[in-house]
Amino acid sequence: MKYLFLLTILFITTKHALSKKIKSTRGRSRIVLDVKPADSETDMVKLEEAVRKVRMNGVEWRTSRLVPIAYGIQKLRIECMVDNTVDVSTLRETISELEDLVQSVDLVSEKEEEEEEELTHYSYRVVLDVKPAVSETDMAKMEEAVRRVSIPGVKWGSSKLLPIAYGIQKLQIECTVVDTVDIPTLQETITKAKDLVQSVDVVSFSELRKGH
Repeated sequence: MKYLFLLTILFITTKHALSKKIKSTRGRSRIVLDVKPADSETDMVKLEEAVRKVRMNGVEWRTSRLVPIAYGIQKLRIECMVDNTVDVSTLRETISELEDLVQSVDLVSEKEEEEEEELTHYSYRVVLDVKPAVSETDMAKMEEAVRRVSIPGVKWGSSKLLPIAYGIQKLQIECTVVDTVDIPTLQETITKAKDLVQSVDVVSFSELRKGH
């Protein structure tokens, strides 16, 4: 009888421990990945299809959207739910193996997501034309200098190069701003990069509706 009692206790204890173990291995978390295309000609629809075809135990693909980078190029931002048994580094490496379509895969931090969420409360979309200092100006360096301009309430968006004349181009870049931002000050700050920038003009200034 005593033996049977001890056996019952052992069975209950083992069952409880096993139950806890199973429960812990089923823990899930949400992650967001930024997938950059191999080049500017990459078909983003095919890229997303290829990413979603990546199958790993414990990975469930969710929503996605395209996010502008620069020069009309976009990246895929995709969400997935993962079990706590999933090695996220291995998942990223597996996606990166799609070399014909993918350049890189980055994990999006909560801070980055929060900063993007703030955009829904911003008031205006501004488009600027930035002309280079000289015809030999490196346009990539010029854009880098513009995007390095950090003013509270300003978030840089998509951009593209537009021809002016004689093979010279200008940078047209979009930003989202709160209503406290002084646009002339923003323009002046950009033109301080005199080795790269000749002038900055406002192309358009439009009010944003909340959530856009």
